[in-house]
Amino acid sequence: MANVMNRLAACADDAAIMTELRAILCGLAGTEDRRATLDEMAAFLTATEERWTLATQTLISDLIEEAHVQFELLDTLLAWATQETVDKNDTILETLILFFQVATMRLGDAGDVQRWLKWGDQVLAVVHQNAALMEEQKPQETEEKADEGIEGLRCNVVKIASLLMQLRDKLEEDDDATPDLKVVTFVWKVVAVLVL
Repeated sequence: MANVMNRLAACADDAAIMTELRAILCGLAGTEDRRATLDEMAAFLTATEERWTLATQTLISDLIEEAHVQFELLDTLLAWATQETVDKNDTILETLILFFQVATMRLGDAGDVQRWLKWGDQVLAVVHQNAALMEEQKPQETEEKADEGIEGLRCNVVKIASLLMQLRDKLEEDDDATPDLKVVTFVWKVVAVLVL
C-alpha cells in the first residue's frame, strides 16, 4: 500500500483526512499483513490530540460488527491515550468514555468479550489514575480549579455508572441465560473502582 502517512498528510482538512482514513481501512480489510499500515496510521493520528480525538470519535461512530480493521486501529488509539505521557484533559477523558460505552454495549452480546473487557479496564485505569493525580494536586491548586477538576471527575463517574447500570439491565433481561462470569466480575470490579 502506498505510504499511508503521505496520503493522510496530503489531505486538506479534517473531513478529507477522515475520508482518506476510511478508504485506507476498506483497502486493508482483505490483507493479512496490515499491522505496519495500522501502526503508520496510528502514528499520524496520535501526532496531535485533535487528530486523535476526531479519528477516535469518527471510528467509534462508524463501527459495524465486521469492522475488524477498525477495531484494531481503535485498540492502538486507546493504547496511546492510556500512556502516562499523554495529558488526560477533559477532551481525552470524554473520548475515553466513548470506548467504555462501546465496551459496555457490546459486553452483553456475543462476540469478542476479551476486547470489550480490555477496553473497559483500560478506561477505568485512566479514570482512576486521573482521580489519584487530582487528589495529589489538590493542595497545590486554587479552590476554584480544584472544584472544576472534581466536577469533571464526578461527571465521568456518573457516565460510567450509568453505562454500568445499562449493562446490568441488559444482562438481567435474559432470565434464561447464565451471564458470563468474566462480564459479571467486570461489573463488580467497576463498582469497586467507583466506590474508592
